[in-house]
Amino acid sequence: MFRIGLLSAVLSLLCCVSCMAPDTAKMVAVTPRGWSEPASVIVENVDTLSLRRLSVAVRYNSDFDHTTLPLTIKVLAPDGRVFEEKQEFPIRQGSGATVVSVSESLPYRDDVMLSASGQYIFVFEPRAEVRGIEAVGVEILTKNGKR
Repeated sequence: MFRIGLLSAVLSLLCCVSCMAPDTAKMVAVTPRGWSEPASVIVENVDTLSLRRLSVAVRYNSDFDHTTLPLTIKVLAPDGRVFEEKQEFPIRQGSGATVVSVSESLPYRDDVMLSASGQYIFVFEPRAEVRGIEAVGVEILTKNGKR
């Protein structure tokens, strides 16, 4: 009887853990002297049920002198759906002569369900050439925002 109870508890725990969305952060380097080309990040999705928070991750240096980052974001889902929109993200400016680079997570979408399993492709393109951006990507967190 003890074995059946233990087996039942272990199986229940495995079911709960297997349904949890893994947190992901993926970035790709871009040309900091003048980023103007699309940059793609591929994310493998295995959780099709959890609500998550999407953020745009950026790393920039002291050459970036804007207060916003205007981007076109395109998302290609594994099932063939395509979503594209223009967004303008506010950027906090790192200050001081010692600042080499700053990383920021810019909120993009909340309560997102990536409903297809497989590879999602996130394409980030600046709407005008931007100096000082070193890398761009996506951060996907579970709904409660914990890592």
